[in-house]
Amino acid sequence: MELIESFSGIRGVYNPSFREIAEKYAISFLEFLREKKNKEKPRIVIGRDTRHSGKEIFDIIASAWEGTILNVEIATTPIIENAVRALNADGGIIITASHNEPEFNGFKFLNQDGSVLKAVDADFLIKRKNEIKEIRNINKNQKAEILDKHKEAIESYKELIISLLKIDKINFNEKFLVDPNGGSGTISKEIFSDFGLNAEYINMEPGKFKRLIEPKKESLFYLVDELKKNNLSFAIGFDCDADRVEILDVKGNLIDGNQLL
Repeated sequence: MELIESFSGIRGVYNPSFREIAEKYAISFLEFLREKKNKEKPRIVIGRDTRHSGKEIFDIIASAWEGTILNVEIATTPIIENAVRALNADGGIIITASHNEPEFNGFKFLNQDGSVLKAVDADFLIKRKNEIKEIRNINKNQKAEILDKHKEAIESYKELIISLLKIDKINFNEKFLVDPNGGSGTISKEIFSDFGLNAEYINMEPGKFKRLIEPKKESLFYLVDELKKNNLSFAIGFDCDADRVEILDVKGNLIDGNQLL
């Protein structure tokens, strides 16, 4: 799979050339925020999923950055997007390859409101990245200010849920199974517990992937045995950055998203 570059994100197999790509995109995003948002030293949120290459990519981006990085560390895509708003950042970067397999990684670039960049802005980043021919010594003497905001990001996400649901506890007595598959969906345990949900958890070790990353019938079907053995009502499975979830019933049927809506 070649490098995919679009308004929805950048992704490809993580290798030495990808590390250079990461630095070029960091520089491109820095220039974007300077030119489009008039921010000389932008303040951005960076979070990542649990892929083993994520921390190295973070370090590469940080070495090229001039400004403040609000590091929310391992978190879900929705948590990172909300953190951009909640922490009053100028933008954000999610280090993730979403539902692609572990050897892949990539980025999603975020606007000031936490949304993915518009197509015209993503096009600016791609074109600017392609114009950068030499990266040695660029920004090497600059040091970004890095602040740990992991806890604040999770708490602000809980506050968002409360503001949307208008309740701080969910009255739901069915017991269900949660399979984050070692992805950032492991955070769901803390959130579900706070809202009083009764769940069992499987594959909770970050970065240890037991099935295909993409949650679908073929990859989640093995959970049927767990459901029957523990007398659970249904199972939910996340992808690596937990912006995608699928629900499997005890008969092995995947509940269609349209049905849920």
